[in-house]
Amino acid sequence: MELEKVYRQQGDPQFLEVLNAVRNGTISEGQLALLNSRCLPDFEPPPQGMWVHLCATNTQAEAINRERLGRLRGKPHTFVGRIEGRFEREYLPVPVELSLKAGAQVMLVSNDPLGRWVNGTLGRVRRVWPDPEGPAALVELHEGGEVEVALHTWELYELYLEGEELRSRVVGRFTQMPLILAWAVTIHKAQGKTLPRVVVDLGRGAFAPGQVYVALSRATCLEGLVLKRPIDRRHIWCDRRVVRFLTQFRYRRSEEALPLARKRELVEAAIREGRPLRIVYLRPDDQRSRRVVWPLEVGEMEHGGRTFMGMRAYCSLRGEERTFRLDRILEMGTAEPC
Repeated sequence: MELEKVYRQQGDPQFLEVLNAVRNGTISEGQLALLNSRCLPDFEPPPQGMWVHLCATNTQAEAINRERLGRLRGKPHTFVGRIEGRFEREYLPVPVELSLKAGAQVMLVSNDPLGRWVNGTLGRVRRVWPDPEGPAALVELHEGGEVEVALHTWELYELYLEGEELRSRVVGRFTQMPLILAWAVTIHKAQGKTLPRVVVDLGRGAFAPGQVYVALSRATCLEGLVLKRPIDRRHIWCDRRVVRFLTQFRYRRSEEALPLARKRELVEAAIREGRPLRIVYLRPDDQRSRRVVWPLEVGEMEHGGRTFMGMRAYCSLRGEERTFRLDRILEMGTAEPC
């Protein structure tokens, strides 16, 4: 199954196009310049702005959070988590020791059974109770409203076979406040999250494929993004194995739905009848484009020393004649003449 619709940046199509180019490693000089127009090295987030720094390393994020917590008045209250059984520290969703103050910017990292918040919801601590028998903190949510947050227990499961049946059992538990300080979080921790205002600081640069894309794509629009350092082309790299797999997957699915021979028949019929076709085309940068074309010729063609089954057609999107590889046409159907 392939997810096709983007919801996070649907209000900013220009930003979405740049993100797709970053994801595929095909960003142009113009797109890179647009991205770096958001580079503001001296930017200081306003205290109430709910900006989140995305950092490449834990050390960098922890330093920012310590500094911001220290700016707040009053003494912090430290919650100490409880580990039971085999719950390795590398799997802990929050720190064993969590220091909070009123005014701290936090991210909730659990899903509330009552649906008041989800994993990744941002908020600000309004009050902390030192004796957490019940609710331990009052948090004002970024989306609006206040919630009382209590201790939460995570369970770690182990799978095992009983006869031929796969079963699971609890092997460890961890109890702590389901909060982390969120003036800064790592890019890794931010995966899957939507953040309205993002400050991206790559430090010494990206060290994993797709890391820059994950960081940038947390933002919902270009105006909600600030870069502490310019992004260089060398920072943008993707796992070519993933790109190759997705490309082959799309070809295979297209061939199953509409074989090459059938595509040629549809093009030949459109040429005979003088009518346009509506196609979804996989561009060389692996991006889909929807367009209406008027076919002029179909058959074996050559480009760059390679032969392929192609279609020469007038493209309404480009306003000129173009050559299309039939195997890159993912969908094809009739279109109403203009």
